[in-house]
Amino acid sequence: MEQTYRASHAHHHCSHRLARSLAVVLLCLLALAPGTIAAADTTGPRFSMRPVEGDDPHLRWTLEPGTSAQADVRLFNGGDTAGRALTFAANALTLAGGGFGVALVDDPRDGPTTWVTYPDTVVPLDPGQEHVLPIRVDVPAGTAPGGYIIGLVVQPQPDDTDAVAESGTTGLQVMYRQAMAILIDVPGPRTPSLAIGAVTSFDGGQQSIISIALENTGNVHLQPSGTVTIADATGTELATNAVAFSTFYAQTTSSIDLPVDGFIAPGTYLVSVELTDSASGAHAAVTQAPLVVAARATDSGSTTQAAGSNGLSIQSAPDASTAQSESDTISGGLSPLAAAGIGVGAGLLLAVVAYAVGTARKRRAHVSHTTHLAGTEHGGYGG
Repeated sequence: MEQTYRASHAHHHCSHRLARSLAVVLLCLLALAPGTIAAADTTGPRFSMRPVEGDDPHLRWTLEPGTSAQADVRLFNGGDTAGRALTFAANALTLAGGGFGVALVDDPRDGPTTWVTYPDTVVPLDPGQEHVLPIRVDVPAGTAPGGYIIGLVVQPQPDDTDAVAESGTTGLQVMYRQAMAILIDVPGPRTPSLAIGAVTSFDGGQQSIISIALENTGNVHLQPSGTVTIADATGTELATNAVAFSTFYAQTTSSIDLPVDGFIAPGTYLVSVELTDSASGAHAAVTQAPLVVAARATDSGSTTQAAGSNGLSIQSAPDASTAQSESDTISGGLSPLAAAGIGVGAGLLLAVVAYAVGTARKRRAHVSHTTHLAGTEHGGYGG
């Protein structure tokens, strides 16, 4: 059984769990439960941001070590009510399946984010009003060559409860949030490298998710693609999937997350992965990595089993032909928001904070939270 798994940003929620408050990727909900978001209140402040100069919605600089660059960023309230815009710089992340992610305001900041001089500030904005803030980036002397990325975010001040819309069907609260990227190229040799980590599974609420940890260990942004094969403990093949990443940022971690139809039967499985970035030649492979699935207790105390011995049905993703090509993006995709942000698409941003959805657990340092990205940013398996 072979399927192609090239997911757009609609399936990013499958890779994330709970941290602090429950959070769900907005665009997943748009795809999987469109009525949920449609039911949310669309009034209130709607903050956006972009560079003052030029047509590019992101900042792109080539900087030698020891040099700097600066620009002005315009904040704007495109909503129908006044509000307080919280803006800040934050670490950029790679989401599951690829794509640009931005951490939350109170998350740790390190790496290239420490190069930024930009205020963590709250700006009151009336409807149609704008405000300009300066930003400066100083690349430290001795910085290694490579591609670097930093996130800038604007969102409603969290204390402003009237800036958060209620969803009437799932107990979600919807916050509109936007991110833009600062892409810095430090000239010098490029060393593409990719590593595959542990294989795990978790309960996605209505299904099992098979998750394969990845790390971009080089200094080049990648777009790897390849195959994932899942076998039972005897080596009998259960499923083979083609996978294709959106941008995987240098020196970040990510994962391949494959949703199963239903829940995986308890037992030991063998997972083989092979990935190659066609542009750089970076390659990584692992053969028959063990995946141990424990029995899953239902509400009645019994265990639930799904396809196992008779094959494993991996859900297919939305048609990848609808995803934008990398040339149409900033070289990336989205951002985590209840412990990390999400950026996708153009124009306004959409951030969903879930306060009572599912029973997902935190899996890595960042979880899914959504932030919309300025410009035409995409993430996911494909694009």
